[in-house]
Amino acid sequence: MRNTFGSLLKIFSLVGFISALFSCDFTPTPPQDFEYEGIGFQLPGNWKTKTEELTPGAAYYIGCEKKGRGADILAISFVKDSVKPETMLDNCLEGLRSQSNFGANSVVTGKLGDYDCISADYSFSVLGTNFYGTARAFNAEGKTVLVIKQSDTEGRLKRNFTIPENSFRVSR
Repeated sequence: MRNTFGSLLKIFSLVGFISALFSCDFTPTPPQDFEYEGIGFQLPGNWKTKTEELTPGAAYYIGCEKKGRGADILAISFVKDSVKPETMLDNCLEGLRSQSNFGANSVVTGKLGDYDCISADYSFSVLGTNFYGTARAFNAEGKTVLVIKQSDTEGRLKRNFTIPENSFRVSR
C-alpha cells in the first residue's frame, strides 16, 4: 500500500510539474505598451525591459528579453541625431564579428513597422549554441535607430517578434 501511495504521489508531482512547465510557455499574456524617450512599441506580457541613457540627452538603449525558456532578445539603440543608418548597422555587425562562426547576409532594404530601413540577417555560436538575428537601422523623427532581434532558433526569430515589430513607433 505504501509503495502504491508513493508511486501515485510521484506521478501527481510529475503531472503537476509538467502542467506548470507547459502553462508557462503556452499561456498567452496580453501585450504591454512600452515608451521611452520617443521610442514606443508593444511587447508580449511575458517580456521584461531595461533602459539606459548611454550619453545624457543624446544616446539611449532599450533591452527587452523574454522571460522563461529560450533566448529571445530585442535590443534598441538610438541617438537623437541624424547619423547614416549604414554607419549604425556597420558598427553593430562589426561588434558581432568577434563571435565564433559569425556570418552575415548582405545588407538589404526593408521595413520595420511603418519605417523604411536597411537590415542584415546574421548568425553566430557561443559555447555550441547557435544564435540567429536581424539588425535594422533607419532615421525617423530626428533620431537614428538600430533595432536588433535575436533568438536561439530561426523559428522563434520569425515568430516571437511580430508584436513589437508591427507596433514600433518613433516620435520626437
